[in-house]
Amino acid sequence: MDKIKGLEKDSKEIYHDFTVSENSSNIAKWIDEAKELTKNFKPLAKDYEKAQAAYLAEELSGDDKKLHESSTKLREVREKVNLKKNEISDLLIKVQAESDEILAKNSPDFLVVGYALSEGKVTSLANEYNEVKEAELAKELHSKFLDKFADFLAELQKYENSRVNDVLSLLISDLDKEIDKLQENFDLDYLLNRRKDIINAVNSSISRLEINRDSFAHTFEGALNAQLENFENLRKNKKEVKALSDDEKVALKETYVANCRRLFDRLVNRLNAKYESKHDEKAEAIEILQYLNEQTADATYTLNQKLAEARAIDLLDEVGIPEPRKRFRQYPFQFSGGMRQRVVIAIALSSNPDLLICDEPTTALDVTIQAQILDLIKDLKEKRNFSVIFITHDLGVVANIADKIAVMYAGKIVEYGSSDEIFYDPKHPYTWGLLSSMPDLETKETLISIPGVPPNMINPPQGDAFAARNRYALAIDFEQHPPFFKVSDTHEAATWLLHEKAPKVEPPRIVTERIKRMTKAIEELNLLEREKNEEV
Repeated sequence: MDKIKGLEKDSKEIYHDFTVSENSSNIAKWIDEAKELTKNFKPLAKDYEKAQAAYLAEELSGDDKKLHESSTKLREVREKVNLKKNEISDLLIKVQAESDEILAKNSPDFLVVGYALSEGKVTSLANEYNEVKEAELAKELHSKFLDKFADFLAELQKYENSRVNDVLSLLISDLDKEIDKLQENFDLDYLLNRRKDIINAVNSSISRLEINRDSFAHTFEGALNAQLENFENLRKNKKEVKALSDDEKVALKETYVANCRRLFDRLVNRLNAKYESKHDEKAEAIEILQYLNEQTADATYTLNQKLAEARAIDLLDEVGIPEPRKRFRQYPFQFSGGMRQRVVIAIALSSNPDLLICDEPTTALDVTIQAQILDLIKDLKEKRNFSVIFITHDLGVVANIADKIAVMYAGKIVEYGSSDEIFYDPKHPYTWGLLSSMPDLETKETLISIPGVPPNMINPPQGDAFAARNRYALAIDFEQHPPFFKVSDTHEAATWLLHEKAPKVEPPRIVTERIKRMTKAIEELNLLEREKNEEV
């Protein structure tokens, strides 16, 4: 009876208009029938208990005739009980099957659904809305609404672009004046007073209709505030200032001036590029419509508590958590590190992603647990047919699981290629440094660390961000960031060393030796594989 009540409650919460199928009207009828059968089952159960008690009493009395009568009566009642149980069970199976069918249905196009409801095209989604109707309504939505709305958006985009360009024209002129003042004399009080006006002007230059917004314009406020507040705090700390020599004070002030000036220079360059860019208002309007459509597709079905619990338990089981029903009730401190990582993966899978992003998934795990987590992700990738992006510093993980590799430094990709190309034919000095610092059982030399420290990302250096740490750096590296040079159709690297006029530089010996060892190991494995195949 408890199971029937639970199904009845669930049906009211999850079988809403968007998920109703052709047989959904039967669910309520089946549940009512099961409830009625349950009511009739109760007196039968009491009859069975009485018949069973009578049988046991006659068995003790030793009267064979009465014992036979009691046995016959007990068998008849048992048959009736089993019959009722089977009828209830069949109904519950029907309800469960229908529930599974409903939950497996594809999500509708919610933009079309909204149009259908707002225009009164359907009065009951349960009875009138289906895939054929959705296709008809989608055509009507485009012809009667979206095309006209796109034209309206294009006009709005044209007006917004004109407004932004007017703001940019004034803003760029004002910023050029501010930069000139910074070069002549750095007046902290003046800049502190002007800060709010400058930031408001920058914010007003951001179009309210932009989908992919310029990240630097959004971060400019925080970057400028950080520089000014640091300098202001230092100035207020008289004890610290008094401990500095005159040369140190001048150097410190020049550093803050240079940082602020660099912020303004970068901002002006970005705003100039934006001001000079050409706009296709119609294409921008269509992009906005596509964005809105994608947002409506993010609508999700409502899950009640019981259904959510069942879903969570299934996910725990899928990622290899033993006794998932028991583990569901436990706290994080009752799980090992590997099990907690599996739970995090289960959480990520709950939204049925097409792309799984794993940021350092094996950090702080021992080697055996790392291998289990990697195997789990591989299996899930094959089973669910999604793609995986691994973000990791562990090249061992990369070598075992990646098909394509993007090596990043200071927030930018510096080399991209297949796994074999990156490990057996690296071209960027940073990639060489990573491979040089990777230990293996055959390494006899001292591992080489990459000298220096990472750059300041608030005020990145001019040119190649890796130049200061690159012993192969050329003069141009300190002036201009290198473009990507093509090595093959699938391999490219951003380093001036690949320029046709650059001096030819070979990777460090530790890298070339490692490549030779890995190549030899693969050749030996291939040879063994061929020998096994020949024996077969």
